[in-house]
Formats: sequence, structure tokens, C-alpha cells
Amino acid sequence: MKCCVNILAAALCGILLLASVSCGKDGLASAPSIDSKLAFSMTESVFRFGPRLPDTPSSKALVNFIAEKAKAFGASVKIIEFTAMTPEGIKTFRNVEAFVEGKDKSRFVIVGTHFDTKKLMTVPDFAGANDGSSGTGLQLAMIKAAVASRPPYSVRFVFFDGEECFNSYTATDGLYGSRKYAADLEKSGELKKCLAFILTDMIGDADLCVTLPADTPTSMQSLIMKIAAAQNVSEYITASPTSVIDDHVPFMEKGIPSVDFIDFSYGPRNSYWHTKEDTMDKISEKSLEILGNIVLSLVWNIDKLKD
Repeated sequence: MKCCVNILAAALCGILLLASVSCGKDGLASAPSIDSKLAFSMTESVFRFGPRLPDTPSSKALVNFIAEKAKAFGASVKIIEFTAMTPEGIKTFRNVEAFVEGKDKSRFVIVGTHFDTKKLMTVPDFAGANDGSSGTGLQLAMIKAAVASRPPYSVRFVFFDGEECFNSYTATDGLYGSRKYAADLEKSGELKKCLAFILTDMIGDADLCVTLPADTPTSMQSLIMKIAAAQNVSEYITASPTSVIDDHVPFMEKGIPSVDFIDFSYGPRNSYWHTKEDTMDKISEKSLEILGNIVLSLVWNIDKLKD
């Protein structure tokens, strides 16, 4: 029986090779690897923009930086500008979409992150090395890797504005960019073409401990754990018994299989989160590499969610 399984696996690998995709560990399609040094340097560059509150000069400057880098890395880029009512009045928000064409042009995966920072009265210069910068820097590096190795499906790398709430998360406060993007997908009729939504948030912690929220689809969680095992990084990924409010929620609510890679163990008892301690000395190239490689492999194997 074992011999038969091996023969079948070899045959499947042969089929995948004919499709220009190699067969890796445990039958997973091989995906490109992240450039960890690039991911770290991009994270540091984002952090240097300082506070990135929506509708501020620093936010606009960062949007232009993201767009320029994504274009330089080979993606097709558009800036999506919109207004929304907030507890502080009408604000202008800007999402950045970087499109990488896949072998299958009819369907796509969304990989998202947020670049805005929390408004903290006690830390007016809060620039979020982990919370806002790490996901943005990693996503820019993932764009370059994806362009260099054409993905099986098209990928929309979306940088969301306005993830942070002004007061408290409600239907009208917080998740501004992701709610807008998900709503536009529904209006355009493209929801059925979206295979999955993958979010990274706070993933640069040198003491990495990523949790998958309880609302993660079972098939997606199983595939992620399989990928982590194949890459020998299972110790960094755990399942959480609780759910979180984050940019994956608007997509999940519209029926798109969604996952949020998030590290809610940032410092002792999460004590660095939303504080002056969220600085670049807490960020690790290795952590960015681990998450980047998992996400890229998930994108390259997203068709296995149907199994």
C-alpha cells in the first residue's frame, strides 16, 4: 500500500511539473522564498514615516512610497481613494492595490495588510514597527517574490488604510479600508472569483507566536499547519480559541475563506502592543521570513482548500 501511495505521489508530481510547478514536501506545490533582508528593510522604511493616521501628510507620503515600490517590483498598481464618516468627521482614506497576474487569470487570491497606525494620546509619535510596519514591509517583499515566480492564480496584494478604530470597533468605526474593498468586490460581482483572503498583522516580533483565530476555516487551518510542518516552523503557529476583529472580517462575512496571521503575544503579556515599545529593535528578519514563506506557500497551494 505504501508503495502504491508513493507511485501515485510521483505521478501527481509529474503532472505538476508539466504545469511548471514543482512538487515539494507532502505533495505541496513549491513556492518562492521571501527575501528576509528586503522585508526587514522595507519594514524599517515604513516605520521611518512615523505616525500614519488616515488623511495626514505622512499617510499620503507612505501611500506613494508603497505604490512606487510595488511598481518597481513589477506589480500593476492603483490607489483607491474614498471618504468615510468617522467619529472625528469625514476622512479621506487610501487603499493601495498591487496586482500580480497568475497563470489562471480568471480567479485570484487577496493578500492584505494595514499600514495605518493607532492614534495614541500617550504616545503621539507612535509609528508601529510591528503593528502596521511589519505587515506592510513583508507584503512589499512578497510582491517581488511573486512577480519573479508567476503564481498559479492572480494575486491582489492590498494595503489597507484605516484598520485602526478612532474610538472602538463598530460597524462604522475601524476596518475602513477593508470594508470598502470587500463592498466593492461584491458590487463588481467579483466575489465568486476570489478564492481566499489572507491577512498579516503584527508578524515581525522577534519572539514570534502567531495565532490563527477561531473563525479560521477548518480546511484553511489544516493547510496552514501542513505548510508550517513542511517548512519545519510549526512551533511558531498555533490555533486560538478566540476570534479577533481585524481586516479579514469583512471578507469572511461575504463568504470568502479568510485567515488572519496575527501575533498577540508581543512582549510580556502583550505589553508592547500600542505602546512606545513597538520599535524596530523588537523586529526580526527571521520572523518576517517565516511568515512570508508560509503565506507564499499558502497562495501557491490555495487550490487545495477544495480537498
